[in-house]
Amino acid sequence: MWGAIAGQSVRETPASANPEESDFFLYVAIAERVVDGESYYEAAVKEQELRGYPVSPASTIRTPTTTLLVTSLGPKVAFGVMLTLISIVLIMSIVAFERISQTRMQWWASILLLAAAISLFAQSAVYFQETWALLFMYLSLHTRKRSATLAIGFAVLAFAFRELALPFLFAMALFEFINRNKKTAFGWVAAAAMCLGSYLFHVAAVNRAVEAFGIGTVIESDGWFALGGWPFIVGSVRSVTALSALPLWVSVLIVPLSLLGWSMLKSETGARFTFAILGFVLPFLFIGRPNNNYWGLLYAALLLPGLAFSWPALKSLVLSATRALKPLARDAGPEDSA
Repeated sequence: MWGAIAGQSVRETPASANPEESDFFLYVAIAERVVDGESYYEAAVKEQELRGYPVSPASTIRTPTTTLLVTSLGPKVAFGVMLTLISIVLIMSIVAFERISQTRMQWWASILLLAAAISLFAQSAVYFQETWALLFMYLSLHTRKRSATLAIGFAVLAFAFRELALPFLFAMALFEFINRNKKTAFGWVAAAAMCLGSYLFHVAAVNRAVEAFGIGTVIESDGWFALGGWPFIVGSVRSVTALSALPLWVSVLIVPLSLLGWSMLKSETGARFTFAILGFVLPFLFIGRPNNNYWGLLYAALLLPGLAFSWPALKSLVLSATRALKPLARDAGPEDSA
């Protein structure tokens, strides 16, 4: 109920009048500079300053993984790799979601919702770090039962593409700790610490590049602490999925129902997905400007399949509330009649 009410105040981000001011064209331009022989950090600093993007703090410049992959393989081959990963994720999801579905309708609905969530991944998606990170987080979730080491490895790859995947590692560590898998929990924490340590090398490289190739006047970011709250969550999911083509009220209802579906699902898979999603939702209640809506790429496709499990969850909540209210009604009966 709260999610539906609070989600109605979503702030829309106005589209730029010049399409070439979008992040996509920035990433393409950086990749072209790298192909022409510039180092990644030189290319990123020069291109971001040329286009009026901030270069401070260092987190305003992405890690080089995505650009190096695309420039090494070429956009078409990179997209082929992405399509292969998407296919693997879909196949593994078909198997995993069948195990947790109570009916065949739930099973197919969860797969269709996942497919719909990633249906907007065109060839341009290879330039977006969040899309790669999402796919590796999915692989991490689906491989955990077979191998904790493999799951952690996929999560580290997700971080290598986008540092905002870090909450996923901490969420998985917390899940393992709560379930008394302390050895595995420490493995997740150690991986997160390793990721943070490696990110310091990125920060140092950015700072050196700004000093060496910057124009002198460093453009700084306005910061990300914006207290966008639940409307930011709804807006971010809506902006990166087919929900953007539907009226706002549809997203206002679907986003909280999807989270409810996962959170009330009585299975280990459901619990893992819930922890993974909350790993992003909770910090993004506080950080993230309206123009950071594309962060939804990190978790929208994790969230939306939960809608398939929302009806039993909603029914269970209504029944629980009814049982809780019955004693109150009985207690109030004699007094009212008097």
